[in-house]
Amino acid sequence: MTKPRRSGRWIVELDPAMSAPEAARVILDRRFDTIDAALSRAIDKAGDEPDALRKLRVATRRGAEAISAMAPAIGAEQANDARRTLRKIRRAAADTRACDLVMTALRRDGALTADKRERAAAEYMIEQARRRRREEFGRLLKSVTKQPGKLRERREALLGSITGHDGDDAISMAELASGVFSQHARALGDIAQQSTLDDPHRLRVALKKLKYTIELFAHGASEHDALLDSHRRLASIQDLLGEMNDNEEIAAWVARVACSAPASEAIADGLRRLIGALQQRAERQREAVRLWWSDQGGRGFVEAVAHDCAARVCGDLARGSAR
Repeated sequence: MTKPRRSGRWIVELDPAMSAPEAARVILDRRFDTIDAALSRAIDKAGDEPDALRKLRVATRRGAEAISAMAPAIGAEQANDARRTLRKIRRAAADTRACDLVMTALRRDGALTADKRERAAAEYMIEQARRRRREEFGRLLKSVTKQPGKLRERREALLGSITGHDGDDAISMAELASGVFSQHARALGDIAQQSTLDDPHRLRVALKKLKYTIELFAHGASEHDALLDSHRRLASIQDLLGEMNDNEEIAAWVARVACSAPASEAIADGLRRLIGALQQRAERQREAVRLWWSDQGGRGFVEAVAHDCAARVCGDLARGSAR
């Protein structure tokens, strides 16, 4: 049997017999440890390690979802304050991260195309993205250098807000998990009612939140293999939806910057071709998503996955808390 390993992703210290307040302390401590480390690395290394920004944004998303999952055990005001701080950090990193995505995609496209004008256009856009990244990264550093202290304040306030929820009337971890999985099931059930997938972004966010919730509670369940299989499938679908979203954003970014491109006819023609190629790739991916949704069981998977995960996790937690 494969068990989740200790990392910034999985919470492995939970015991099924824990109350929700006890679980909240463990989960929030771990999530904020990871955010602290990711923020420090982004400040120190993001100039030469673009992936540090991606990891920071993922860490803040996981942290925000943990706060939402722990809502019955923590104070509402403290939870809202902490989520706002995490959202501010994530948004501060967004524009620099977007430049990294553009440069990576255009280097790939420039290397693949045999068209000299497309290659020249890609090189021009890479230079524009590189220049903008320097500007955005400067703004990012100014924004986040004050955040470590703010994070410590939010963390202490969150953990302090748990105290009043201890005692004989504290809800169990199984009840807490059941509530959060039920919310995911309702959200995904609503999306699954669509015969065509009108808003892939909404689905991507909902699946991402479910995946982050599985990472919180999976270690308390005996059916690790089945849960990890669901987690892998969720990650695979997220990759498909995320790649489609990235290419649409890259095409839009290039189109915006192209408006201020030099008057060179060769560059202008290359940019038109480049934008067309990016838009075609995004549309092919959107069509692949539509096909997965309608013909390859996407709707059924989305409707069932939250209920299946809830049954596996919550049943085990309930049995463990009764022992």
